[in-house]
Amino acid sequence: MRRSLALTLSIGGVVALGVPTAMARTSVDKTKLVVGKTVTSAQKNGLWTCQSNYPSNAPGAFSEGPWFNGDGTWDLTRKATVDGAVAWPGASVSVKITGSKRVITSKGLPMKASTGVYPIASSDDAYSYDRNPNTIKAQTIAMTLAATPRLNTIPQCVGGMVGVSLEGPLVFNAVDAGGRDAVAHELQDTCGGHPERTGSYHYHGLSSCAERSKQFGWALDGFAIWGPVDPGSGRELTNDDLDECHGTTSQITIDGKKVKVYHYVANDEYPYTVGCYRGTPKATGSGGGQSGQS
Repeated sequence: MRRSLALTLSIGGVVALGVPTAMARTSVDKTKLVVGKTVTSAQKNGLWTCQSNYPSNAPGAFSEGPWFNGDGTWDLTRKATVDGAVAWPGASVSVKITGSKRVITSKGLPMKASTGVYPIASSDDAYSYDRNPNTIKAQTIAMTLAATPRLNTIPQCVGGMVGVSLEGPLVFNAVDAGGRDAVAHELQDTCGGHPERTGSYHYHGLSSCAERSKQFGWALDGFAIWGPVDPGSGRELTNDDLDECHGTTSQITIDGKKVKVYHYVANDEYPYTVGCYRGTPKATGSGGGQSGQS
């Protein structure tokens, strides 16, 4: 199935990170998204992972599709998607505050969105580029985060899993098992997810089925991951508006209250969600698998 997306224009003017928005881009060209890379320190537009190297024979997409422009960019509007619309009536998610902790439990399945059919069928056009052999399976996700996280002066690198979505599935970092830009290279379904080898269905970026003006999930350091539309101005934030960890400070609604607080922004530009941690990841408990095809 081919993806057909219209360009989203943003309007308005606010000051983000000390840079007037008149100096920043006001929209993202989804036909020329930069293919991202990992970095070895906190950098804008980069993903700082704790992993130092990636295997050359890692599973994943085996061929670049025609959505790659050949100049280091790719076209989201031309990318193939995995066919299917599978509902998961047994999905469940719970988010509770217990003292100073936020306790999240989930089966790792989407509550409202559907998924594609996995393993990818040979009749699916996605099969020409990515033959993900994995089957989606319910997980036992139980994690405890800081309910009121604190910003650190020095950022930290991230692991393979960076958070959990409010919809239920986990959020992985921006690269696949081989260290490549996963959103650009790997084939996901129409909601932007796919399973890895243990059956854990996950996103590498903002789900295309999520609301862009609301919270998308929680990062493992306790800070929220918000959609790209800023609640205050109504404009869609680009990477120019964000810091080296892909976040910003603005007024959002947390636990039913409007607060001005730091949060990550999930948008259409690499590293898509969390580029590094501004807080200390304090997740404890269990989550879905993170190895194999990512």
